[in-house]
Amino acid sequence: MYKSLSSLDSTVTDFIESSIESTNEQPIVGDVTAPTQEEIRMRAFDSYASQNRAVTKQDYIALCYRMPGSFGSIKRAAIAQDRDSFKRNLNLYVISEDQDGNFINPPTSLLNNLKSWLNQYKMINDTIDILPGKIVNLQIDFEVVTDLESNRFDVINECINRLKT
Repeated sequence: MYKSLSSLDSTVTDFIESSIESTNEQPIVGDVTAPTQEEIRMRAFDSYASQNRAVTKQDYIALCYRMPGSFGSIKRAAIAQDRDSFKRNLNLYVISEDQDGNFINPPTSLLNNLKSWLNQYKMINDTIDILPGKIVNLQIDFEVVTDLESNRFDVINECINRLKT
């Protein structure tokens, strides 16, 4: 037991600090792509309305997106009332994103961080289960007819960009 850091031998503390190692079993993952202008606008509006507390479903979603990136990031969040619960439980479904921009289920460490983050803002009688969302991969085949004056490659790229958003 020590009373202050200055009372300790600095060579010993330096040796101990330099010997400490840690390995992340699961890296903190999350949103690696920047949100679109529309997403920023909606998140700012929802955050302003939440007033640093979680009362409505929209408040919980806004708080998910406001969690500091050092804890991991949520790409998408949705919340629904659990119809099977006796306590009016809420189910919060979240999805993360890997470095390639693909949706992934968030690791347990991210779910725990999100739970701690939300506990600071939730109402005392709210019960929330944080669950990984279901990821559904869709393939869309489409054909585009352009007029003769349009650059067909520009039109196809614009169509693909619109489908991605």
